[in-house]
Amino acid sequence: MKSSFLKKILFFTVVSIILLISPVAGSSSGNPIEFLAPGGGEADLERDILKYYSTKKELIRMTWQDFVLNAVYLEYYRHQGLIKGKQQVKIVWQQTPVRMLTCRELIYQQVQNRLTARQNVVLKYGEELLLKGDLLKWDRRSDQVELRGSPVIAYQDWLVRGSQINGEIEAGIFEIEGPVVAERNEMKITAGRVRYHAPEKLLYCQEQPVLVKGRNQLTAVEIIYDLQQKKIITKGPTRSLIVEKE
Repeated sequence: MKSSFLKKILFFTVVSIILLISPVAGSSSGNPIEFLAPGGGEADLERDILKYYSTKKELIRMTWQDFVLNAVYLEYYRHQGLIKGKQQVKIVWQQTPVRMLTCRELIYQQVQNRLTARQNVVLKYGEELLLKGDLLKWDRRSDQVELRGSPVIAYQDWLVRGSQINGEIEAGIFEIEGPVVAERNEMKITAGRVRYHAPEKLLYCQEQPVLVKGRNQLTAVEIIYDLQQKKIITKGPTRSLIVEKE
């Protein structure tokens, strides 16, 4: 017990000395980084790596600029400005609308403001938009995001699935590469490519789109579905199959 206590004291003493004698990549005096590690940690002075541990009852908490990060385990590569988190990783940005990311593994590059999240990735933006997948790459400077690994966009009661999703989080515009399946209750849209435009609340379905509702079917060069007004607009030659109710 005494040995464990002394190790923690030594760790935080060493960390304090490091913070005093050398600058941190990606930070400044106006943007300090704070780590709260309930399970203590280690300092690799030769490689300049700080390791932080949680406990069974409390996760690590890291605060920097506009976000708070929690995890079971964290590594901080100081001179590279690189943060690696594992297990129960969660980032909450102190912005409106709310932005929250959860995953099992995270790599965050401070200087480039770029993050890579892996395994059970969920990105929530506001109260209506949710992105899910197994690999997320997000360049926050350019706001470009790439989502792979059975990616899904969820909007209200709509689910849109594809092979890959590329887009801009802040702008709310996403390109879903096919085959794409968009579903809501008994309605289903299949297409080779779909663009989701969140500000306009529209789905632009292209490359042989087919809309099916019950036994009815609609095909066109392009099908545009208004998520808010629940209206359908078609472009180009259109074919519809309507089955009368018996």
